[in-house]
Amino acid sequence: MALIKLVNFKSFLFQKDVSECLCRRGPDASSRYDVQGVPGYKVHFVGSVLWMQGRQLFGQPAIDNKGNVLLWNGDIFGGKLVRIDSKVVRHRAEEISWKAIQLLFQSGNTETSDTKVLLDALGEEVPILQVMCTVRGPYSFIYWNNTSKRLWFGRDRIGRHSLLWQINTLSSMLALTSVAKKSRPEFQEVPACGIFCAHLDENNGTYLFLSELNFCLDSIHLHPWSDITEDEISSFKKESFELIISPIKIQSPVFLPDAGLFLTGPTTDDLSPFTQVEHPSSSHMKLLEDLLKDRALSSRVHDLISILKKAVKVRVKTQLDACQSCATICNAHNRSTGCKEGMGWNKFGGDLEVKSSVWVFKSEVHSPTEINAKIQYFNSTDQVSADMNSVHIEDEGTKRVCQHCKTAVLFSGGLDSAILAALAHEFVPSGEPIDLLNVAFERPRPHREMSRKERKQGNKQRADKFDDVPDRKTGRQTWAELRQLHPERNWNFVEIDVSQEELCLERSRRISDLIHPLNTILDDSLGCALWFASRGEGTLVLPSGDNSGYISPARVNISLEDSLPMTLFLTLAQVVLLGMGADEQLGGYMRHRTTLGQRGWQALLAELRHDLARISTRNLGRDDRILSDHGRQGRFPYLDEGVISYVGALPPWHRCCPIPSLPPGVGDKTLLRLAATKLGLYKAACLPKRAFQFGSRIANSKEKASDVSDRL
Repeated sequence: MALIKLVNFKSFLFQKDVSECLCRRGPDASSRYDVQGVPGYKVHFVGSVLWMQGRQLFGQPAIDNKGNVLLWNGDIFGGKLVRIDSKVVRHRAEEISWKAIQLLFQSGNTETSDTKVLLDALGEEVPILQVMCTVRGPYSFIYWNNTSKRLWFGRDRIGRHSLLWQINTLSSMLALTSVAKKSRPEFQEVPACGIFCAHLDENNGTYLFLSELNFCLDSIHLHPWSDITEDEISSFKKESFELIISPIKIQSPVFLPDAGLFLTGPTTDDLSPFTQVEHPSSSHMKLLEDLLKDRALSSRVHDLISILKKAVKVRVKTQLDACQSCATICNAHNRSTGCKEGMGWNKFGGDLEVKSSVWVFKSEVHSPTEINAKIQYFNSTDQVSADMNSVHIEDEGTKRVCQHCKTAVLFSGGLDSAILAALAHEFVPSGEPIDLLNVAFERPRPHREMSRKERKQGNKQRADKFDDVPDRKTGRQTWAELRQLHPERNWNFVEIDVSQEELCLERSRRISDLIHPLNTILDDSLGCALWFASRGEGTLVLPSGDNSGYISPARVNISLEDSLPMTLFLTLAQVVLLGMGADEQLGGYMRHRTTLGQRGWQALLAELRHDLARISTRNLGRDDRILSDHGRQGRFPYLDEGVISYVGALPPWHRCCPIPSLPPGVGDKTLLRLAATKLGLYKAACLPKRAFQFGSRIANSKEKASDVSDRL
């Protein structure tokens, strides 16, 4: 996203290592802007852009005609940006007249980047908090209001995108960035508890100047989300500076129920569908089918599927109508020809217009090496104008031919990813493949030198040892189920095999910096697994008995020493769908069963709420840093505001029923399992929960997940 520094008159050099990390997150454009006219301060903005929305790439830092500056790492998927009469708004939230709200922008604008939409809205005479509370979608942002000399920043309520901060009163510095290397231990994650504001006007008392070359950073104001508890706020307070809690809160866009909401607990009628149905232990599938016969249960399943469809649809549709490679070529061409707003690649099925003709991409991209070479080639504007071998001109009205994969799914084959793949099928154009990214890790080998014979046997058995990984087995099983359910779709099953050597190399070279500032064994396992999976580089598997299959534009045959030729594949998807958030909301963990058995339904509800409330600090910021390192965007349909609000309004016994008579594979995430059954995913619906780190076999079960990892 960006790096910003607030410093005194002493010179400050931007850290090269941070800038390099930012450019990997935003490979399509980067720029720097320095704010002028702030006595005693230098304010520097650096922005790197991953082009995901809008007809034309909208660069960052984004600056309006008033000198306001926006750094935006997010997507507006829903809600409204609203305009409120400034005369109505005073200093107290209860004085806001909601009748004065008027529609300013409707999200989902297919022609304009949401960065521009938000910049325009923030530039109006509208309270910034009222603008931000209407945004539905994942984000982190930094906004400089040039008139008030205030710096606003924060993350969405769920904390789906990363933002780190460093506040050092001794060196007179505040830094905000999406990612920082582990050599900068002072950086910590900005808590997703509200919107923060720092005042830079030397007359307002927030910052006290001690001399011309020094100032004291006393405090930062926090406007908390309306559903943040006092205990949660207390846990965020820093000892190094004073955090002032504003009485003006922000209306939360999601519904997080209080643990005391369902005081009475379930009635006999509530649990009767689960206690009265016959459930032979050998047929979980039959049990789920019988449960769907209950009218009330079936109605809730229908509602959940409907709202999940909306969440998946907006995440599939809201992206460029070009794959990673073609979008890079298009962006380079736009730069070389000086395209204005209104020209370029239309993200929703439009054309790349050049006067009266249409540029159409040929499907001639092949291997990862060729893709990188082509990207570097077209980053040269001279080469773009001199040689357009990757495009040709058709008569006006010709439609695009970039039918490469644009949407991938992190695919263990389990319940959560199976549902995402099935729902994505409904919204991905029929001529495009969907890449199913399945990662597996090699078991650690004994610490001794292998003989030549052992090395030779090891190469020959390479496929076999990865075939035994649990997620590889379930992945192939559910892939077959998807092919049977939707045979018209090209499902690219990508087997991503990671050796111990490669794991150690990439962990030390890059992944440990992305996991920072988190540092536990669990962070290590999940971060590494997610990095390799989202890189999307592996072996493309053809269905058994299919000698032709779908030949991806990213395929190439290579030969490895002492091994047969294998097919190397690199996904071209810009968007990766992930299943984070399903377990936390719908009762997917084994400890949820334990909690219910020992302390009852109220305790289970409290635990579900706690799980969702802490998901931003546990993994989402880390996951965003990991995924974005490949120039892709991770999207989490289960953490859509609509999904969270719907599920949050349900009592826990309507989400899951982990009672003794309903074993794992039925009683956990029962509502979601019924949804999978209704979608025709009968086998996937019955698969037991398996943690990603164990399913991919990267983790050692003998290690304690909460311990600090000495490998990072």
